[in-house]
Amino acid sequence: MRGLIAIFAVLLLTGCSTEEPKDWLLKDPSRWPLAALLGTASRSGIPDGAEKVLARIQVSKYDLVPWIHSKGVCGLADQGSSGYTFNMSQDLTKSEGNVTTAEEGFAGPKELMTGSNMESSVTLWCSPTRMFVIVEAKDLGKVRIYGNAAAKKTKGKLTVVVGTPEAVKQSLPDATMIGR
Repeated sequence: MRGLIAIFAVLLLTGCSTEEPKDWLLKDPSRWPLAALLGTASRSGIPDGAEKVLARIQVSKYDLVPWIHSKGVCGLADQGSSGYTFNMSQDLTKSEGNVTTAEEGFAGPKELMTGSNMESSVTLWCSPTRMFVIVEAKDLGKVRIYGNAAAKKTKGKLTVVVGTPEAVKQSLPDATMIGR
């Protein structure tokens, strides 16, 4: 009889529904699609605050590494040799980002997204499923993309999507460069 009562109590405590809450994606950053990606090597190691480097983008004077931390932080560090380096990051679990579609020129789902920029020439947009990096320069020069990313170069602008192959294809279907 006690065993039957214990089973009944467990059923009451766990509830009748086995469905996951619809907002699990925002509440559990360790399950974000970006967190599941394999990391890549970076020239100068892992930037401060990072757990994993997802790609490397070499363009103009920049040597950029998009990175994440499974606690819900995404960032972008410049490890370039230009003498000027930066490391910007955003915590999507604490941000007041908008639930929106991506920056103009990208396709993707409506989801929480926050953005920041450095020197008005490098912009980072982060969401749980993908990262968007935009580099603007008069002369982009030779571009190299490594890791979980794809890019498209247009006059004075490099548009990069970092994420799963599905997210990259969905967000930048006409990419001209694919990370390796």
